[in-house]
Amino acid sequence: MRTDSERIPVGASDGDVYFDYHDALVQIHMLFESTILTYGFKEYTIENFVDKRYFSDWKGNENCRDTDEMRHGINIDGILGSADPTKNEVLIFLQYTVNIAELFRRRFNEEKTPGFQFNLRTYTLLMSKVRDLLIRLGYELKYIPSKEVLYLISTDAATDAAIESSDEQVRDMIIEYSSYAVSCDLSRKKTILDSLGKIVEEYDDNQEGDNIELFGSIEFMLRNFNIRRDNTEGANRNDFVAGLTETELSDWYNEIYQLLLLRILKHNNIARMEKIDSVRGLIATQNTAAEHHQGADAAEAGVKNEDQLKAESGNSETDEGHHDSKIPAFLPEGEAGKGQPEAFMEVNEIRSAGPDERDPEEVSGERRKITRRILIGVILAACLAAAFFGALSGLTDPKNRKTDSVPYEISSEAQMISDGQDKVPEEKNGTSVSADSLAGGKTGS
Repeated sequence: MRTDSERIPVGASDGDVYFDYHDALVQIHMLFESTILTYGFKEYTIENFVDKRYFSDWKGNENCRDTDEMRHGINIDGILGSADPTKNEVLIFLQYTVNIAELFRRRFNEEKTPGFQFNLRTYTLLMSKVRDLLIRLGYELKYIPSKEVLYLISTDAATDAAIESSDEQVRDMIIEYSSYAVSCDLSRKKTILDSLGKIVEEYDDNQEGDNIELFGSIEFMLRNFNIRRDNTEGANRNDFVAGLTETELSDWYNEIYQLLLLRILKHNNIARMEKIDSVRGLIATQNTAAEHHQGADAAEAGVKNEDQLKAESGNSETDEGHHDSKIPAFLPEGEAGKGQPEAFMEVNEIRSAGPDERDPEEVSGERRKITRRILIGVILAACLAAAFFGALSGLTDPKNRKTDSVPYEISSEAQMISDGQDKVPEEKNGTSVSADSLAGGKTGS
């Protein structure tokens, strides 16, 4: 945990809205000190249970014996007693609180200790308030499993990109260097920069393109800014570095870190671009195959349409008897613009014939049908009239009984005629007369 005396005032307001950092810290501390576990009649706060079970073998204990010793070392009680805490003091308090709380949660979940009642609501509310305050300050939490420590790092796009794209070793060093915990720890910064430099030196693309100049600058800074050798005295002394204050040297370390971060990003980008290129090639191959398939389908459809047009053209020319011998079945490409439109107009145009253009035999047949229908109607009318007068005479002459058979004969004849038969009723002599004969006789008369 960091214990530097650097103080950066937070200020009394956050923009136009007043924010009381002291009140925010007090609320978090009240939740932190409230009962989190019960076991029968025993109650435990987070710090009590951590001291009892987890603190002694925690990798992040910084050689402290218990939480009381750590609290005293970073002056937690003094920070809580300040009416207007600085940004540094707020971050120190949050780093201690969140690490003890997360140590408790991780170990308790791993042990699955039976018999204890865990107050999840209190813990959730505590971590929610911690994260809200970190967001206000522009920090986020990053965990390094090998150290069992949660680090508060300032939000930065380049740092996030390097963390996400690097392996575990490089990622952990980037998190630690960019965290608040080592922001003023020159010794730790020096160690991390030296380790990152050794990793960068192993890159096989250092002597390619603009990497040559960037890598040369990194090597120069590592050799001459009191990182790999003492540049303040002896054979490797240089007056510029020897005259720097600790704050100025810390700023130069940050510049070296940015150079290393850029080199790491450029190196990681090679693997990223290889992945993108492979995906680009795959998509291009799929698109080419799809276009080829669509082209084949279009060509096949065109061939089918052409064959259909040829077939229709051949049938029409056969039906017409090749009246126009000047238009060939297949036109050369050079003559397609001249003869083909007229040919297709003759072959494919469909129109209904006018009354004067119909076949004479068809007209004669229609006339015979009409005449036949008229003749049948006349016969039916005559039969009905005969039946009517016969019935009337039967009423006046009771001796005449021949009319009894008339209705049946009329209905039978009428049915035969209405069914579309071309016959008329048989005469008494047993012969039948066709409708055409009757039509001819009627016409003759």
